[in-house]
Amino acid sequence: MTLPEIPYWFLYTYLAALIMLPFLRALATKLSEQEFKYLIYLQLILTGILPIMQYVFRMGSVDLSVPFVSTDVIFYMLLGYYLHVRRPDIAANKSIVRTVWILAFLGLVITIAMVLYQFHLTHVLSEQSSQTFFMLFTILPAGAIFLFFQNHEQKLKSRKQHLFINFFAPAVLGVYLLEEMYRILLLPVFTWLLPLVGSFIACWIWVLVVVSLAALTINVVRLIPPVKKYL
Repeated sequence: MTLPEIPYWFLYTYLAALIMLPFLRALATKLSEQEFKYLIYLQLILTGILPIMQYVFRMGSVDLSVPFVSTDVIFYMLLGYYLHVRRPDIAANKSIVRTVWILAFLGLVITIAMVLYQFHLTHVLSEQSSQTFFMLFTILPAGAIFLFFQNHEQKLKSRKQHLFINFFAPAVLGVYLLEEMYRILLLPVFTWLLPLVGSFIACWIWVLVVVSLAALTINVVRLIPPVKKYL
């Protein structure tokens, strides 16, 4: 019996980001407003428009990239700094936020269209094949969600809302580390619900139970003072 592969790639990426943080901080503080915008436009072109052009014009596999600009661990940390520190006013601008949400929806539609187009050409529709266009325009929904919660955070007045965020937010890394174990242990929840509500809803309930239990575990463990410093 072989053990399932635990998806710790995110942890490796997180550690790499921490190691690079002093250099990224120096870079972020020196970039001008125009340079941040240039970086965003490059990301849209290199990870959104370029892969589509490569595939549609049959220029081979979708593998052309410019590493530094299109590397997620670098770009999204710079984007977070720009939206949270340099331009926090953007989150309160309803016109800009609405535009970003519309573009995010269009990006999703284009992504689905490209997956269907690939299926039309190859007659193959699998998890692996759909990954070809999985990362198209991810900057748009990522930016929209970030702006939404940034604006929502500023409007929080209810103590219950604060408790909800304070319960889950500090436990994100811990949930990531534990979810594989709880997902396997709680698989009977999914199999029990499957014939009752269907696979889609059963999967949602299963995931919510896994995340909630993992967050509860981490919050209990964080009550131990030395552990709280690291989780």
